[in-house]
Amino acid sequence: MIATKNTKEEKTMKYPCLKELGKPPCLKELSKPGLIVLFTSEKSGVVVVGNGIHPIGRYSKAWLESSFVKYTGTVTLEND
Repeated sequence: MIATKNTKEEKTMKYPCLKELGKPPCLKELSKPGLIVLFTSEKSGVVVVGNGIHPIGRYSKAWLESSFVKYTGTVTLEND
């Protein structure tokens, strides 16, 4: 049996998808969660985890999507 790693990157994004703002290496040690946006189409989405600058619920059609990476964690939405 031979195991291979698929290194092919996705060329087309499937929406909706969760992405988090990419962090420079020097900021990795920060425990504060980063900005997570639910993208509904290219450049458009709503904040699901705020970062102090962009609050939860903020919608934009002008996100710089290339600054975000695919989010693989869990986001739980609930009413208070």
